[in-house]
Amino acid sequence: MKIAIVYYSKTGTTRSIVNSIWKELEKENVNVRVFELKHENEYANTLLHLNLRLIYETLSDKTIKIVGDEEFHEDEFNLIIIGSPIWYGRETPIIRRFIKKYANKIKTPIILLTTSKLDIDYSKNLKMKLEAMGYNVISNISITTKNVNSSISLLIEELKNILSKIS
Repeated sequence: MKIAIVYYSKTGTTRSIVNSIWKELEKENVNVRVFELKHENEYANTLLHLNLRLIYETLSDKTIKIVGDEEFHEDEFNLIIIGSPIWYGRETPIIRRFIKKYANKIKTPIILLTTSKLDIDYSKNLKMKLEAMGYNVISNISITTKNVNSSISLLIEELKNILSKIS
């Protein structure tokens, strides 16, 4: 069983969640490869919510260049987890670019993970978007800063259940 975790994290919240999931999967002897994507021209670290380029790229469908997926080969994995923070109610431009780049290439089942400070299930909208693009999304979860530990536990249990069915 081989799983890819593909994610973007600017502030470290999504990275921390991905690391927790990674550690739990390794305890289950699952082969995990982690791909942290970056913007080729990364955003400044201060005042993200006021960064005009970030706002423009998030709200528009402007194509950007990403790095971090050079060693990603979609046919190598039994399952792919995609993780994205939510900015202005949408996935980050970095994850959007990855999704567009691999549309109609990834046939592997997908699990979506979104992170935000608001108690809103953003993962449902992202799931519908991916399914409309031909992705096979088998699960989705929104993790908020209020429910990090319980959500990770739920996701790990769901992953164990999924792994038992596809291995």
